[in-house]
Amino acid sequence: MEKLIEAELEIEKKMVWRQLPKVMHLYALDLDHFVISAKKAAVLEGKALVNARVEVLAQENRYVLKIPRRVFEFHRLDENDYTVMVSEKEPRSIVITV
Repeated sequence: MEKLIEAELEIEKKMVWRQLPKVMHLYALDLDHFVISAKKAAVLEGKALVNARVEVLAQENRYVLKIPRRVFEFHRLDENDYTVMVSEKEPRSIVITV
């Protein structure tokens, strides 16, 4: 059986105020948090444990984010509940809390 390279994380479109770009940037900050941003975040570049590219697919009422499998498994997103938050100051940044 082939190991998946990516895993999916779904976000309802009503959570974000603008259309998300087709590619975003993921910064794993620690075991419990990561940020997905529309633009590169210089302040996170040097601090993040992992920097990765995230492909975004727009579907009817949701976005599907293609998260690298290693990040998905490290944060155990398929096993634990997690919270998705959208920044009010920067509505194109998404914070995931495990």
